[in-house]
Amino acid sequence: MSASSAMMGLVLHRGLTVDYNLDVAIDTGHDRSHHDFPASTIRSSRPHRMARPFFRRLRMALTLCLFAGMILAVGAGCHEAEISTYTVPKPSKVYADNHEEGPDGMLAAMIARKTQKQAWFFKIAGLKGPVTVKQAAFREFLTSVRFDEKSGNPEWTLPTGWQQPGGVSSSGMGYATLTVGTEPDSLELTVIRLPLPDSDFDAYLLQNVNRWRKQLRLADCRLRI
Repeated sequence: MSASSAMMGLVLHRGLTVDYNLDVAIDTGHDRSHHDFPASTIRSSRPHRMARPFFRRLRMALTLCLFAGMILAVGAGCHEAEISTYTVPKPSKVYADNHEEGPDGMLAAMIARKTQKQAWFFKIAGLKGPVTVKQAAFREFLTSVRFDEKSGNPEWTLPTGWQQPGGVSSSGMGYATLTVGTEPDSLELTVIRLPLPDSDFDAYLLQNVNRWRKQLRLADCRLRI
């Protein structure tokens, strides 16, 4: 499969043919100078009802509040009873705050460099409309990414209208910040490097994807390989 066709199968976004908010591309392959796209995809669906554990915790909290009130009344004896007030959000409000999507969108990719024990993250975030417009250019950018054999750092070709005003950093997590498009709809693409842990790679991958999803107020998802 070519890099282009692989990327097409990975990019998912709400409003297109598949009902998803978060575009995720992952390269889980071995160290390489030519960039192959990816062997894993992230898929999820939004839940239609609140998870049962939350209601159990809510009922337990209310029970504890009532029990504490009873203890207070008994301990007061002949003194005037104290009144405690507890504010508990309505279930519908809790559900909305934790499940309804926000106004933002995101395009994100992770490239694992197992030989160098590095993970490279590429991310565009912003309002959903401007982010959606950048999908094609984001794919184009990712297919151009190559890694230098000596330094191990990524190199790329900027799509039309993109700029790289600050160069690259030789140290720290932040490697580069690119300007995507022109005002007033310009966005930033951040390139970050992190150590690749020796622990379960799938768990590390899922942790990062769900971290992105939480930023968009989306539910966690499961990994399909």
